[in-house]
Amino acid sequence: MGGMSRRGRSSRRQLAELAELVRSILEELGAAKGGPKARGHRAALDLVDAHVRGELVTPEALASARAVLTEGQARLWVHSSPLWRAAYHLPVDALLAVVERGDDLADSILERAEDAVREARLGGLSVDLEALRATALAHAAAFDEAPFAGPTDEDAARDLVLLTRSRAALPAGVRELFDFAGVERDASQTIDPATLSAGLAERDLPTSEAVLAFEADFGGLLVPLTTQDGWRADGSYTLVGPHAMLSTHSQAPRGGASGEAQGLVLVARGPQEDLYFLDPRGAAYRHWTTNEAGAVPWGADGAELVLRLTIAALTFQAVDPPGTLVFPPAARVSDVAVALGLTRLFADERSEWWVGAAAILVVLEGSVFGLARTERASMALQR
Repeated sequence: MGGMSRRGRSSRRQLAELAELVRSILEELGAAKGGPKARGHRAALDLVDAHVRGELVTPEALASARAVLTEGQARLWVHSSPLWRAAYHLPVDALLAVVERGDDLADSILERAEDAVREARLGGLSVDLEALRATALAHAAAFDEAPFAGPTDEDAARDLVLLTRSRAALPAGVRELFDFAGVERDASQTIDPATLSAGLAERDLPTSEAVLAFEADFGGLLVPLTTQDGWRADGSYTLVGPHAMLSTHSQAPRGGASGEAQGLVLVARGPQEDLYFLDPRGAAYRHWTTNEAGAVPWGADGAELVLRLTIAALTFQAVDPPGTLVFPPAARVSDVAVALGLTRLFADERSEWWVGAAAILVVLEGSVFGLARTERASMALQR
């Protein structure tokens, strides 16, 4: 892992075709009895169409569209209707990513569109995907097929400067782990303290030195969940930073009633309905929204939280890890960890986190998730 994840470039014609296809599927879903209206999806598609026409789409408009889309997706996901679940699969977020970065995500977008059509058919809706694709292709013919401009060297240099600051904010002994995970930082998703303070105040969220410092050190951090090329363009990462969270949630989660009482501020969002917060003192919390009533302690400070997110992305949240996933019994962890020369970075009543050159192990509420980095470790942990 590591290195900037760049893809080929999309074009106005390609984006117009993909957006029209997604919109056509959405229209068929919405027209069906009991189908979703998905107003956030429609508003986001309007923004994509504006970009295709050559209109200026501001970062603020993109952030607002993402926030509304994220909340709409949450409602679609919990609905039992296959038609609603079909709308959930529609790759509107990926279309917004093309608007923002210009990457060619056609394969991923088409795959997710096919997933949506399969789900719709389970709900009794007959969707002729090939006919819709032909119509979308004809619609897009009027647009330019020249590729979008790519990121500049200045953009990459700015990202690297910020990533260097993030590394420096971590204990020296664990920076290798940060590098091994291929973490990157996106300068476009972080902001200055004054603007962040104003954004927090606008949402009636507390401003603290701890949250401002976390933004400066880690705002815009992208922790990849896969070793596959294009993870950044595909959105296969944990996004970190209070400003990035404000930009993707029109109503910022508070960690349940207990979290709101503690003045928690959302600072990261994982891939499995998991949200992460800091309190005014800088202590970290996690809220697994599907099975926890409120946020629970999850680290002494922001640096520990970032390390936990990094380790999680390499083990129990990994999509395609850079090693062999192993699941040894909890009773063997301490002995095997010592034999492999692992260090226990931190522990609490819910978890233990072991790292080393040979392996990474997480004991999470009785279950063990590991990544063997050497053949010896793989053999020892799979006995």
